[in-house]
Amino acid sequence: MALSQSNNPNIFAILVKPFCDSRVWFVPVTLSLFAILVSTKSFSLFHTLVELFTIVIAITLSVIAWNTYSFSRNHFLMFLGSGYLWIAVLELMHTLSYPGLNLIEMGSINYSTQFWLLARYAEALLLLASPFFLTRSINAVYITSLFGVGSLVSYIAISNGMFPATFIEGIGFTFFKVSSEFIIISLLFVAIINLIRRRKELRKRVCVLIIFSIVFTILSEVFFVINNDMAPTEVIVANLFRLFSYWFIFIAIVRSTLTEPYQVMARGSSTFDAIPTPTLVVDKNCIILQVNKSACLEVNENHKKLTGQHCHNIFHPTYLTIDECPVCQHIKNEQPLDSYVMEFRQKNIWREFTLTPFQMIDDVEGIVHVAPDVTTRKQDQDKLIYQAKYDQLTGFPNRVLATDRLDMAIKHAERDNISAAIMFIDIDNFKNINDTLGHIFGDKVIIEISKRIAQNIRDSDTLARWGGDEFLIILPELNSINESEKVAEKILSRLTKPITLERKEFVLTVSIGIAGYPNDGNNVNSLLSHADAAMYDAKNSGKNTYRLFNKVLNDSAERHMILENHLRHAIDRNEFSLHYQPMYDLTTNKIVGCEALLRWDNGLLGPIAPDKFIHLAEKNGQIISIGEWVFETACKEISKWNKMGFTELYVAINICSTQTAESGFVNRLKTVVSENDISASNVILEITENVLLSDEFKTIDLLTELSNFGFRLSLDDFGTGYSSLSYLKKFPFDEIKIDRSFVRDIATDPSDAALCQAIISMAGSLNLRVVGEGVEDKDQLNFLTENKVDKVQGFYFSKALASNEFLEYIKESA
Repeated sequence: MALSQSNNPNIFAILVKPFCDSRVWFVPVTLSLFAILVSTKSFSLFHTLVELFTIVIAITLSVIAWNTYSFSRNHFLMFLGSGYLWIAVLELMHTLSYPGLNLIEMGSINYSTQFWLLARYAEALLLLASPFFLTRSINAVYITSLFGVGSLVSYIAISNGMFPATFIEGIGFTFFKVSSEFIIISLLFVAIINLIRRRKELRKRVCVLIIFSIVFTILSEVFFVINNDMAPTEVIVANLFRLFSYWFIFIAIVRSTLTEPYQVMARGSSTFDAIPTPTLVVDKNCIILQVNKSACLEVNENHKKLTGQHCHNIFHPTYLTIDECPVCQHIKNEQPLDSYVMEFRQKNIWREFTLTPFQMIDDVEGIVHVAPDVTTRKQDQDKLIYQAKYDQLTGFPNRVLATDRLDMAIKHAERDNISAAIMFIDIDNFKNINDTLGHIFGDKVIIEISKRIAQNIRDSDTLARWGGDEFLIILPELNSINESEKVAEKILSRLTKPITLERKEFVLTVSIGIAGYPNDGNNVNSLLSHADAAMYDAKNSGKNTYRLFNKVLNDSAERHMILENHLRHAIDRNEFSLHYQPMYDLTTNKIVGCEALLRWDNGLLGPIAPDKFIHLAEKNGQIISIGEWVFETACKEISKWNKMGFTELYVAINICSTQTAESGFVNRLKTVVSENDISASNVILEITENVLLSDEFKTIDLLTELSNFGFRLSLDDFGTGYSSLSYLKKFPFDEIKIDRSFVRDIATDPSDAALCQAIISMAGSLNLRVVGEGVEDKDQLNFLTENKVDKVQGFYFSKALASNEFLEYIKESA
């Protein structure tokens, strides 16, 4: 806590610190005392000395800004320097025309005051406009020339009597002069406000010094306003305030362009060595210019030996040549590189390369080369990717990878005008194994069956575990669908041999359904559906056999048709309802929300599970109207709960890619929320990974708009698709849901436990909340609690409840 306070000084410390250095005060105080002493002897000489001092400061300020601009590129200070150069010219004309000197023909109080007033207008406008160039660039020559033209026009106007009179003998200063003073003071106050608003874009010390400079200028103007009869005391005070004003802005520019850059250079070496990751500075030829201590330790060399060497020979993978190395190519092209991971095979490590070119004067002179060791992170990512693509029990591809490979096989077959086939395989009577011998034994049987199947297919074929006791085989590049029958016969024959496990011997058979491209379908869904139908036909035919799909085999298709017809009228017939499964916050152990789950109870077909009709609705487009009904119904429930006092409850609603692709999707959600007078923060939109696989930039815009409106976004079923890791940082998610397949065995399977821990750790590093779903026992809950998962849901707490049951459940839990 003390450290936090020290890093955030109060406003008094910020204001005082720039003036604690005696060097800030020595020159102006000394000159002021000297000027006051001179004023007792000659007011004219006093005035001349003060004016010359301000002129010298203004010109010096301009020279510094010009000569440091080429490397500082500080457009704000360059703008001030250009302006003060010509203000110095106006000040000089004021001094030369001041009564008592009369060094130019038009010397008089009126002419002198006119030059002085123009200088004050120019200074006020300069200070007012300068903050705009904190974030805007300027053309230094153009802006200086523009100021010069303005000064020349002013001189011509005064010398030809075109400028309003500022002083009349016997009367004093004119109304124009006095009113101009008030205008100048107003402009200066606005300049202070503008600087305060833009203070974060300036270093604190510089900002404070410039503001104090303006304050002294205002005080100077005030004394000139109250001095209408040229009283020496007020004029002396006013000029001294102006002296301090010029000095503070001079110090501000010296600090920005000279003092602070040299301080940074003095600290640079130790700061560079303090970087904990191997860091180099190289030129565009890949030659090492500077190397930090971490990089020296990495290769066990001192910096003198490394400096001047080619970075590829020391810090890049040796199996690549310089021309093959992407990092070297980016360096040669002076291009930035962000988080490019490369493997060092000999060391069995991975490094993440980042290149950042930096500019010196006009050309790119160096590139910062950073290469931290990311081996642990890469291994964790590989584990997650493997989990997303491969079945953890058998090690064969899962349905996600299998679907992708099937799509590729179809495309290749279409391109080469050949055939392809898929085989759906289901173990006959496998439920008896699980029921009698247990799931652990059943898993061993699955492994043995998968090995036997794999022994009877080609290397180019794909065997995937589809789920449970189902397998899928993809047979690409076939001359005829008949070739698949031979494979099926070999598998059936191989499986007739007894299996011996744990001194138990038994025989298991399988039923196989075959569908071929292009005759039985020309896309993934049709082939899968038809192979599934053929497999069920094999089971109905006595099992331990295979069947090819044919036009007569349409039981599955007919059921889909019946479901589709009833689905079209489900909303009108009020057959849908929402059930709500409670979500618990593990920090407070309280119910904080729920997930809305759709239920369909058809009058003829009875209750129908969501997995039987959701996919059908997505396929035929009915998911749009169903999704709208779900969202509207959930929002109405939220509104009702809010009126009952449950204002903090939120509802998680599933959103699919078909819905997000619909035009006007976001506006419809906003409208429903507004119509029900609820907050968007009461709604969590659960996004599935297939939403992220469409147009990336369009999806980012859509999700960002939803997030900005107030909806919270959750990535559903995290880890079941291979896109999660690459997309997670790009989209504005608030939380991720660990899929129930990960949670199921976390208490018994070290691999699942490790992967869940990796997911939770990664989410924490990205500031994402984590939800564990499918919690069914105490061990699972304890694991998730110990690993700091934020929320959980599952049958261990409650099944999904109807609205009135959910409310009663909340009241009882409270």
